[in-house]
Amino acid sequence: MEINESRVKRLLSGNKDYATYMGILDKIKDLFRTEKKSVAIERLYDFIHNHEQSHVEEGVENSDSFKEIIDAFDKLKSLSNENDRNLFRIEKNHYNGIDFHIGSVLIKSLDNCLPSYHLYNLNNNSEIKKSISEAVQKEIIPNEHNSSIRNLVIDMIRQGRNSAIDGKLLSNNTVSGKEETTKLINAFYLSLTRPQQIALVEVSSQSGYAHIFNALISIQNDFWKNFSPLGLSPATVMYHNSNSSDITVIQTVRRIPMNEKYQEAQSASTEVNGIEDMYPVIQMDVAFTISSDGKIDCPLFHVSNKITPQRYSLA
Repeated sequence: MEINESRVKRLLSGNKDYATYMGILDKIKDLFRTEKKSVAIERLYDFIHNHEQSHVEEGVENSDSFKEIIDAFDKLKSLSNENDRNLFRIEKNHYNGIDFHIGSVLIKSLDNCLPSYHLYNLNNNSEIKKSISEAVQKEIIPNEHNSSIRNLVIDMIRQGRNSAIDGKLLSNNTVSGKEETTKLINAFYLSLTRPQQIALVEVSSQSGYAHIFNALISIQNDFWKNFSPLGLSPATVMYHNSNSSDITVIQTVRRIPMNEKYQEAQSASTEVNGIEDMYPVIQMDVAFTISSDGKIDCPLFHVSNKITPQRYSLA
């Protein structure tokens, strides 16, 4: 369908009355479904004028606001005729950002937001959690050796300080607290099935988050092309409730801005791989559940270029 450029320019006018009464209805009559035209007029205006660049600041991700912008464009697209939906496109621009197009016409630009856009696409990739689950599961090799679950849990306590069994934190350093923790750990160990013990060792070890990166590599995404997996600090947190046979393990990987490890990683990555890392600050949270038969599922994956505190309840 040919788009009248002069009419689209009216849509870009800052004068709502002019844009509405002189151009919009005539412009969109062939793009949007008849019964949705009045809704489309308002949403198109709001998208052009109300979702401003301030939602995404250079170097800082406001993921909720960024998602709001993408969702608004998708909702606008959903009001169009099915055969015209390929006219609604998001493309990278030359200013480290993205452009929103309807046909050949540029409707809106957001500059200096490409790192956040990569994160948005990765967080909303429907295949990522399945890929992570499969990547970890295939690395679990049953063996007859008695893996030291007790030592593993102690390591998790030292790293995460948020592990909990039956809602009780395992980071109490008082004498009585340590005694209670020991009892909880022993009872927890005895409650595990053998497949769970083996899976817990794999998921909660440092190789666990290595498997996460292997999964990211296996899926086509722009985040990985602009990210160096060096200079990272992993932490593991475990939750278990006696009312459920499942175990929940959360792997959190962080990189603090401009520390020595990151600077070394950035230099090495640029030299070896030619990658200039877009993410001096990164936090990746991945949650796993382990069922009694040792099956691993990944119900949560989130990556951000902001460091945030623990956001998960002990439930």
